[in-house]
Amino acid sequence: MDNLCQQKDLILEKNRKTNYFSYADRRHAYIRTAVRSAQVRSNQYRPLETKDSTIEFERKRNRPDRYDRNVTENTLSAIKKIDKIRVDRDERHIAKRMKGKKTKDQREAEKELEQSIHIVKAPAAPPPIKVQVPQKQPEENRMEE
Repeated sequence: MDNLCQQKDLILEKNRKTNYFSYADRRHAYIRTAVRSAQVRSNQYRPLETKDSTIEFERKRNRPDRYDRNVTENTLSAIKKIDKIRVDRDERHIAKRMKGKKTKDQREAEKELEQSIHIVKAPAAPPPIKVQVPQKQPEENRMEE
């Protein structure tokens, strides 16, 4: 029995060294990777679960509520506050997401300029010449109108 186990171990070791795997081994590996990629895809498109109470306020209710004047009045006044809170949260979220965008755009623009400076700057252009601008004449020397 030990001799048989040793022979199997030797065969497996030989297969590992020669990169030879049986059809069953390859099939098992293929199925394992397919299952793993399917799990990744299913997690990737799962709808986001939020604990935002402003969204919870708008959810559809499957049972009709009995009309109550006070509840209706409170609900209508709360809608304004909740809408303001939602807008503020959205603005904060967008600002948080765009926080590093300005520096990133600036870095990308600098990189593009470095790579294509030959387009912007002519290779044989003469150096810029400084032109002196005449100063305003004092009022005494001006011609009278």
